[in-house]
Amino acid sequence: DLSYMFYQGNRTGIIDDVFSSLGDDPVASLDAMCAYCYYLEEIDVSGLDTSEVNNFNRVFLHCEALTDLDLSAWNTAALQSSDYIFAYTTSLTKLIINNSARVFKLTNANALEGSAIAAGTGFVYVPASMVAAYKADAVWGQYASQIKSISELPA
Repeated sequence: DLSYMFYQGNRTGIIDDVFSSLGDDPVASLDAMCAYCYYLEEIDVSGLDTSEVNNFNRVFLHCEALTDLDLSAWNTAALQSSDYIFAYTTSLTKLIINNSARVFKLTNANALEGSAIAAGTGFVYVPASMVAAYKADAVWGQYASQIKSISELPA
């Protein structure tokens, strides 16, 4: 359980070291893991086994300096809740979700509240085969104009 692990922390190097030391062990909750890391500019979460995570609430809440986030490696099959997961990520202009098996489920419209995506300055990049599914989703669909194919990622 990594709930509140880096809450209000901003030491990216420490965060990366912790993730790399976790090994292959899955976790069950990421609730508020990086919440209020106001100055966190980048984070590599590709090695985090999320196959058993059911609580994705507030993971990146108020990560206001975070500009790019790649969640391509995340398995969200067990996801049950994702309230405020990307809320107030005011600088997040590039969110990559490269999973062609299923839409990354947002359980509440507040998931993107106050974010650059909600403001129209951030974009969500998904596989071309999933663009229509994201745009048709009840929550993601509210930001349909911000959803693009991964092939449209800026260089």
